[in-house]
Amino acid sequence: MSFSTLVFRAAAWLRYAATAKSRYYLHSPFVYQLMSETLRDPIPDDIKTTLTSFLNAQRSDQSKITLTAIGTAQHNGKHFSVSELSKRCALPMKYGRLLFQLTRHFQPNVVLETGTGTGFSAACLALAAPNALVHTVDAMQPLIDTAKKHHQNIGLQNIRYHQGDLDFYLKSICDSIGTIDAVYLDANHTYDATIRYFNTVLPFLSTKAFVVVDDIHWSRGMNKAWLQLCKHPSVTLSLEFYRLGVLFLNPDFSKENYRLYY
Repeated sequence: MSFSTLVFRAAAWLRYAATAKSRYYLHSPFVYQLMSETLRDPIPDDIKTTLTSFLNAQRSDQSKITLTAIGTAQHNGKHFSVSELSKRCALPMKYGRLLFQLTRHFQPNVVLETGTGTGFSAACLALAAPNALVHTVDAMQPLIDTAKKHHQNIGLQNIRYHQGDLDFYLKSICDSIGTIDAVYLDANHTYDATIRYFNTVLPFLSTKAFVVVDDIHWSRGMNKAWLQLCKHPSVTLSLEFYRLGVLFLNPDFSKENYRLYY
């Protein structure tokens, strides 16, 4: 990681810490209720135990897999243990809880995740909406196989796996899925790719869909992508939780942007 990237991330965190609002300063009834009830509601003990077991099993898994790429970094032919990849790639539990809480609240019927990784975020989505069908896409079959194995170990059966380069297959995958109610964008953390993936899935989103974007302050490019998405004509409400950003397309909302403590 370059020094300039470290400086940018530090500045982004300070900006977030200085300007984020608590629920007491919110004018939107929808956002106030979301912050006061949904996001303050703890994960049920059995779900927390399941997610903790999932992570613990991966962190102790020393089996090796060969990857060609991880997000924006190239690792052609390099070998990694599942334990190392889980530590490096899995969403932190704090934000896994946020993803779970949002999904449990809105109960989407169809969810799409771009970037399977080791499968922790897909587990959060699938456990939050057990009656939903969660579609997860990754370019690398070894990651899909790893995620699938660990998903099966905790009894998840509502996840469908798609292997392919998102730049070539995302549109056809969306065509096969149909209407989508929730999206988690967590692949290729660059400005161009993030904007491209959002525009690809946009025609398939239901009017009350929400889109979660990961690592919105990963780089200047990701920050630029996030700010541009907040201004998109189809986006009526955007919420920033530092690492994760959430976009809503509900036409009943007025155009607002919030930076929120979590």
